Amino acid sequence: MYDAVAKGFDRATGEVYCYLNADDLLECGGIQSVGMYFASHPEIDVIYHEDTVLVDGWKFPNVRQPEGVGTLDLIHGHILFQDGIFWRRRAYRAVGGVRRDLMLAGDYDLWLRLSLQFKFVRRPQHVSCFRIRAGQLSSAMVQYHREMERSRGEFLADATLFKRAMWQWQWPFLWARRRHTQRMENSRLFFPIDFANLPPPNCTIPESMIGVPRSPIDGAPGERLLFTSPDTRFGGDEINYVYLDERHGIAITHPKIDTETLDALYQQNYSFPSKGIRLPGTKSPYRRFNRQRMWERILLRLPVGYLARLIFPSAWLDNTLHELMLVLKESGIDTSQRLRFLDTGCFEGQLLDQIRDTTCWDPSGLEPNRHSAGVARDKGHRVWCGHAENADALIPRESQFDVIYMGQSIEHVDDPIEALQHLRPLLAKGGVIVVSTPNLDSREIDWFGPTWAHWHPPYHRHIFSKRGLFSLAQKINLLPICFRTFSHPYWTGLSLTHNSMGLGGSASHAVDLSPEIAKKAQRIDFWKRIIWNRREKGDYSFLVMKESVTD
Repeated sequence: MYDAVAKGFDRATGEVYCYLNADDLLECGGIQSVGMYFASHPEIDVIYHEDTVLVDGWKFPNVRQPEGVGTLDLIHGHILFQDGIFWRRRAYRAVGGVRRDLMLAGDYDLWLRLSLQFKFVRRPQHVSCFRIRAGQLSSAMVQYHREMERSRGEFLADATLFKRAMWQWQWPFLWARRRHTQRMENSRLFFPIDFANLPPPNCTIPESMIGVPRSPIDGAPGERLLFTSPDTRFGGDEINYVYLDERHGIAITHPKIDTETLDALYQQNYSFPSKGIRLPGTKSPYRRFNRQRMWERILLRLPVGYLARLIFPSAWLDNTLHELMLVLKESGIDTSQRLRFLDTGCFEGQLLDQIRDTTCWDPSGLEPNRHSAGVARDKGHRVWCGHAENADALIPRESQFDVIYMGQSIEHVDDPIEALQHLRPLLAKGGVIVVSTPNLDSREIDWFGPTWAHWHPPYHRHIFSKRGLFSLAQKINLLPICFRTFSHPYWTGLSLTHNSMGLGGSASHAVDLSPEIAKKAQRIDFWKRIIWNRREKGDYSFLVMKESVTD
């Protein structure tokens, strides 16, 4: 095989080299990312990445690659992911290229010789993918390790006695440092391949994967794959790929779905949600995923039932209006006045009902789902039917609002900047835009990983961290004036339900929680309200924004 690879490099005309085997793929945007990095770092000769793994349509992040891999690591058997390594032509020529006499471990041999002369730099992005299938050469690991031993033996034989002694002396220190780094490394938002639950359930791959998962802030490609998942809320086996915009802290669901198809799914599943649970019936990725720390496991098992009911008696109620009032008051808004209020994504008007019944506000709604908009209108509410991206065309300009609320809706739009830009002309002088949305900084993501209920692909197109929401505000020149996070035991209960099944099952947001799940959810919610909500790690965020002074 490496004779053929060497012939390919003999014909290569580029300045940056890599090669793909028959089972390798490139991630969307990978080549551009690598090219831009080498162009801006002329002193770097070799870079390596972690990669993704494709198994029967499901894609997983591969296991960690440590920083600063060098000769010492390779001598002791460390394996880099060949599809994610890129190097300059000058480096390849300096070490004499690929050995043509090797069949399997020619990549390892090349990295070993390159490491002696050039520094290897790890980049955090995913730029390539390794496909697992039956009969591939990569499964012949016994033979691969034999070739590794042969290459390593010849490499060491060519080294001086002093070099070999230095490597032997340095290895225990490097090994100890690597172990310490592994324990201390922040593993948040890293969900590696779940070997215990392979092969995964059957899935349907989207008809078109054309396009790149792009940041809603600047349009750059998402750097890392987080996980893949079908719809765990309403069932269906079409797979979705969730990537991360690391620069802004935003998760991106890929591929895009056209508006008509998505609207039809909302009409089908949101208006008439199933109340049943669909069990996976087979191995299910990330089932029982748990990254709770030891002290958290102990804390979250403490019996707090009576205390929880005493301190938070309304925890199970819909607290949206209470939370909204709280952030408005903290933003200096007098909620006792007659506020002109627009609920964007009002669904069937539940929040409008509460506002009409308990405040002196003047509420209106905007809802893209025709059936839901009709239900809200039948209750006597003023509701326009359409998307936020068309708000200023649907709603008369003279209908100015003191509070425009996007409640659990901004995560549903493919272009949140466009949506806010079309809502902004409807904002009265001194008014505010309030966004509530699932929180990418939620501590429950650390615990439940991909089984966290708020991922909800394909309906949730983006999940925002605090940093992501602030980037959104900055992009449209709005000034953030208040940020708070909250939690609700029902969503914790739904996460627990998903976690017990893994990504192969489904449970809708209308499901009745079992008594056992409800009890656990109440216990977790109690401590989240005491500890994590106050640290901005609650399950969902509220951000209040106003016009900046310069406008």
